[in-house]
Amino acid sequence: MRPGRPAFTLIELLVVIGIIAVLIGILLPVLSAARNAARGAVCLSNLRNLSQSALAFATDHRDQLPSNRVRTDAVPEYDSGSNATHLTWRAYLVLRGYLPDGPDAQRPDDPGSEVWRCPSSPTEALSEEGLFDGFATFCVDDVVSNYAYNGMLAWRYPPPADAADIDLVRIRQPSHTIVFLETRAVWPDLRENSVDGRGPTFGAEDDGGGYFSWWHGGAGHWATFDGSVTAMKLLDTVANPPRWRNERVDADFYDDWPDRIASVYR
Repeated sequence: MRPGRPAFTLIELLVVIGIIAVLIGILLPVLSAARNAARGAVCLSNLRNLSQSALAFATDHRDQLPSNRVRTDAVPEYDSGSNATHLTWRAYLVLRGYLPDGPDAQRPDDPGSEVWRCPSSPTEALSEEGLFDGFATFCVDDVVSNYAYNGMLAWRYPPPADAADIDLVRIRQPSHTIVFLETRAVWPDLRENSVDGRGPTFGAEDDGGGYFSWWHGGAGHWATFDGSVTAMKLLDTVANPPRWRNERVDADFYDDWPDRIASVYR
């Protein structure tokens, strides 16, 4: 009589499956955390590249950065009846050769440089291309991006004509003051008062998410005028002197923020 071949019993198989399930349960959060950390590192690198390129522009233009939007002869006039075209700071720096061209809002098949997008963003990156700035000029040639200017310092209207505009010499605390930030809004600039829970696109219903970044462990990435990048929560940006401004404010200036900001920022 031939002896039977050894085999696992049902109990032994269940034990092995249980051990594998436990190991998977332990490894998945670790792998997810590693993936999120890698994506966050890419975003930090993107913001550093943007900052260094913008500072290189300033070095070549009397220590000045371009404004949030720029009127320029490099693009044709848009026949809107009375309005001219403008470039965002993003498109302007691409046009001047300081940054690689990014994803084209009108060409989904053209990914462009990934330096313009945060891989951790929970929604698609957006662009102001094809939109009016809300006042009197029409945006052309913008890139799809998750990065915007600090609109408290960079916002100008009407857009200046083909000129550098933000004087770095006047920034009192370059290592403290924000120049670039993450966003899921369409605009190339974002001001500190956009702290409620509106949606990512112009005219969208409130989706509770807000415009600023929260997707890096509850924090966002912020670049300062000295070229450094850090992660911090939105409420951390308003310590006195606030990182949004080039000046101190009254002690109670931001007291309404805890009641106004979207829940994802808390």
